[in-house]
Amino acid sequence: MSFILEFTGDKNVAIEAYSVLNVAEEGLEVWIERDFDDTWYWTEWTKEKGSTTHEGFKTLDAAIRDAECNIVHKIKIQKIKPTMWQGNHLGTSAAEWTVVGRPDILIYKAGFGEWKASIPREDCDRRRKVIAKADTRKELVEILELRLSTPIIQ
Repeated sequence: MSFILEFTGDKNVAIEAYSVLNVAEEGLEVWIERDFDDTWYWTEWTKEKGSTTHEGFKTLDAAIRDAECNIVHKIKIQKIKPTMWQGNHLGTSAAEWTVVGRPDILIYKAGFGEWKASIPREDCDRRRKVIAKADTRKELVEILELRLSTPIIQ
């Protein structure tokens, strides 16, 4: 979920400015601009806090990287299959989850208590490719947040 930038500057007067379109936090606006002395800065704005400007970056990439490090992309998961009683003294099976906006990513508890995230394999309709593993669901979501913030799973 790397930043998606939309050019909002003016090409006629060489003003470079970009709005970030995919900020996860509701009510937060982020934009990145080039100053007249060719340094870059990025600004975050919320109704409650107003605007905060982070200045002094030599390149657009450096400003984007700093903004992405400060603005945490939080993914949300939703339950698609409830916890079920297995009967016959087998106990319960954990619920299954999916990433909101990415229904192809399935999160489930595998054998021996390990949590896994998987995507469909292209060569087979029924099998899935595991893209992340963790001991807890919380750890797995944190791993997915990192993985989805870079174009690894695209």
